[in-house]
Amino acid sequence: MKDKKRFLTTFAGICLAVSLTTSFAGCGSKDDGEVAGSPSQNQGDEEKDSSSTEGKLISSNNKKYSTLQEYLDAQKAQIDTMLKQYEDSGMTMEIKVDGETLVYRYIYDEQVDVTQGMLDYFDSSIDGFRQQFDTVIDEISRQVDVKEPAVQLLYENPDGSLIYSCVLTKDDETPTYGEISEGSILNNGEKFADVAEYVAAQKDQIDALLKQMEGSGMTMQIYGEENTLVYRYIYEEAVEVSDENAALLESSLEASRAQFEMIIDEMETLVDASDLAVKVVYENPDGTVIYSTTFTK
Repeated sequence: MKDKKRFLTTFAGICLAVSLTTSFAGCGSKDDGEVAGSPSQNQGDEEKDSSSTEGKLISSNNKKYSTLQEYLDAQKAQIDTMLKQYEDSGMTMEIKVDGETLVYRYIYDEQVDVTQGMLDYFDSSIDGFRQQFDTVIDEISRQVDVKEPAVQLLYENPDGSLIYSCVLTKDDETPTYGEISEGSILNNGEKFADVAEYVAAQKDQIDALLKQMEGSGMTMQIYGEENTLVYRYIYEEAVEVSDENAALLESSLEASRAQFEMIIDEMETLVDASDLAVKVVYENPDGTVIYSTTFTK
């Protein structure tokens, strides 16, 4: 099973990239309004107060930061806080600057076999999150005196070998790939018998993901149920079961439909089952269901 166990860590890496980019875009927001996906206005006001003297205002073009490194340095406290939230996630991370490119570098704690399915998954995931990355590039353009801002996502094994890299600019993306492993699951045809077996093989990664939920106001379970991968969220305090709350959850999940469909794509590669699906359930402590939905292809 070891050759087949990396999906959830890979998916966590993609989600982490988006989490960091959308939060990071908000870190630089100033007087002219919030960026989509940025922190609340109150938090923005606090950041405005704490960073009002950071950076060098360039009078010729009204940009706050003269270089991307200066922009990054101004966000150090926020970045350190965000990265700390993802300790024990199965990888280490750093955010750095390479010229006019903001680089998100992810290094897995354990060696990952590079398969064509994994590379295809990275490609489709990046495409699904494209709008969020464009937001970061827009924010850099607005704040920093750069001509061709870009974002690079770089995924590596512990030995330094490349798994996946993608450089994104406002109008283009350039992916590069690690060497596909010989004898990988996609080459030898072996699959998990069902979704439960597939989930069981990811225990360490799931435990790390669940640990991140601590202090969030809810607990989470991930398990297989026949041909369905179930994400079950249980609130620590009762939430009113109402059409309004159900509509809010429905809207939030619908915005993430592309990500759930990518999970189904990956399961179709790794699991020997048909009609695969992802189910998301929100419950109160007494077991009453607040909202539930099932995603299929």
